[in-house]
Amino acid sequence: MNIRHLTPLVALFLIANSVAGQGGAKASACFFSADLEDGLFPAGWTNQQVERLDANGAGTGAFVDAWTVGAASNANAGGFFPVANVPTGNHFIMANDDASPCNCAMDDVALTTPTIDLDGRTGVALQLRAFHEQTLGAGAAIIEAYNGTEWTSLLEIPAVVGEWQHLFVDLSAYDGNPAFQLRFRWSDGGNWASGLAIDDLCLIERLPVDLSVIQVLTHDPSVGPFNTAVRSLRYRQLPATQASELEGAVEVMNRGIQPIAAFDLLVTMEQNGDQSTAIATVTEALAPGERRMISLPAMTMAPNAGTVTLSVQATPSTADDDPTDNTGTALLQLTGDGWEQGYGAMACDDGTYDGMLGGAGQWVAVQRMEVTAPGSTAYGISAVITGSSQEGEQVRAILFDDQLAFVDTSARYTLTAADLDMGAAGEALFLALSTSPMLSTGDYYVGIQHLEGSTAGEVHVATGGNGPLGAAALLTGSTFVVNYTRQTPMVRLHLSGFGVGINETSNAGANDLLVFPVPVKDQATVVFDLAQSGPVSFELLDLSGRALLTEERGYLPQGQHRTELNTSNVLPGTYVLCIRTVSHILTRTIVVSR
Repeated sequence: MNIRHLTPLVALFLIANSVAGQGGAKASACFFSADLEDGLFPAGWTNQQVERLDANGAGTGAFVDAWTVGAASNANAGGFFPVANVPTGNHFIMANDDASPCNCAMDDVALTTPTIDLDGRTGVALQLRAFHEQTLGAGAAIIEAYNGTEWTSLLEIPAVVGEWQHLFVDLSAYDGNPAFQLRFRWSDGGNWASGLAIDDLCLIERLPVDLSVIQVLTHDPSVGPFNTAVRSLRYRQLPATQASELEGAVEVMNRGIQPIAAFDLLVTMEQNGDQSTAIATVTEALAPGERRMISLPAMTMAPNAGTVTLSVQATPSTADDDPTDNTGTALLQLTGDGWEQGYGAMACDDGTYDGMLGGAGQWVAVQRMEVTAPGSTAYGISAVITGSSQEGEQVRAILFDDQLAFVDTSARYTLTAADLDMGAAGEALFLALSTSPMLSTGDYYVGIQHLEGSTAGEVHVATGGNGPLGAAALLTGSTFVVNYTRQTPMVRLHLSGFGVGINETSNAGANDLLVFPVPVKDQATVVFDLAQSGPVSFELLDLSGRALLTEERGYLPQGQHRTELNTSNVLPGTYVLCIRTVSHILTRTIVVSR
């Protein structure tokens, strides 16, 4: 059986990169902040008004806000301010002279915070993210501070194309000031220019020595995705047959007032009860406010399915005044044969739905995968098709090499209402590749293709997390025009055959087991065919492959049987019914809903 739904077995492995120091880091907690995720303009902030212009550039007499809160799609509405959609769906505040509601002249626009009382505050600093490309003739972006009497320039934001910047500004000169304010200014330089976006603004009080672990990664982001000689992308799931060296990284930050001359990194990898450690010493000083990504010593993984836990503890050469945020952890699941081990899944997404790719027309949502061990068989590809897709649309799995040359595809598949229900529940649709090709070492693009057929509907593939440009793309049209995206599609490669753990044999037809209604409430009707007389047992498995109930149904004759399954004591969710017979093991995914 070459088409199956894969339930989200990785519910326990959703965190590929973990932010450290949860709880207790009092000194670095924000006492004034704006993350803008509610989509609203922050209360008490002053928004400058600007005049709208007509098509000829003349004033219309109508005035609008210079600064708006929106997402990347809003910023890039006119095509001149392509803010990186990181994280996916993130909201921020921006000045953008081209996008709605503006068609405005923004030669000097200001955004001002309310008064922030710093009385009793010491070691104050500002943290924020900024997106500032300064392209198309745009002017400068400046951060200013007010001491109750005058405004002073703190920082001219550097121009960086295509990337959000993490900024850190020392405000200790304003410690104790009861009338402090911040102001952000931007100029379009008298041109139809780009814009300025700011996000995640946070004011903190600092301790003298405060080293923090920001995140731990199970990959090394310093190596670009186009380097086919090494594995450099983030994986949440990796086939155990591809396990070799775990070359991770850690991001650290000096949140304190003093430079940190040196620090040690204690690296621990735990796999199936076995533990290995390494110590790295960093002697290049870390300046106050500096963030740095550090490659970790390689750790050898055993080629066995299970969870690999990578932990890092950072210890500065001078005693840390807040050691509660000095440790971080990341997880990697090594997959293998069978249901419980994920069918040899290779997945780069973080397992949490945050957006989607696709739409109408012909396209392929692809994810780059790095195969480092030769001789692996590509059995199939799975993808989470969102519930917003349309029934009757045709899709197929497709496998390309690193040059986007065709390797293999699945058969065409027509989406059903049940497929969309499963996608809404986070369950992946599995499509077997036609030839099950043997893969040599190198990079491959793994994709789901929307085929243009008799309908003109839409199909969307769910996304989870972000990656570097070059790791994922949306290929459009019949010529596969490449549109790189930072969004990671939930498209996975499987290096184990589906049904290895729950042994669906090849002569078990698609209609050998039916379960209805869809969804099931308290009782399911089960219709199944026996190819051979013999004992029959039922098992209902949860998403981890654990049997919730087992029923012996006795010795049954060859032929079709119709019976009932009581699900009244089962919690709502997605399950697999497994019927064991003399000749086959039949399975069917069911959804219990009340």
